[in-house]
Amino acid sequence: MVAVISYFLVAMMAVLFAQRHNYSVDNNQELAANGLSCIVGAFFNSLASSTSPPRCFLMESTGGRTQVCIFFREKFISIVKLFFLILQQRYCMGAANSLLLLSSNNACMAKQVP
Repeated sequence: MVAVISYFLVAMMAVLFAQRHNYSVDNNQELAANGLSCIVGAFFNSLASSTSPPRCFLMESTGGRTQVCIFFREKFISIVKLFFLILQQRYCMGAANSLLLLSSNNACMAKQVP
């Protein structure tokens, strides 16, 4: 069911942008491409492919014409996430130890009910 809904969303967005930019869309080609991506993704335990209308409209309003700008944006976000992951890994043990100390301190100070 998810694959059917995502296909209709992709087809709707393709038709919408085709009307805006004066080009034609072959629905059979869209179905084959979306079906192939879902079949290949099934071998790697991924979700059905779809599109995000707000993201597409935002990319179009900023002047993006191809998916290459999304590729570079995602690489930048991945580098930032990796940086924060390294920071988190470095300082995580200290935070975990302080939480353990606080929780054990509270457990020792709690009154035992008879």
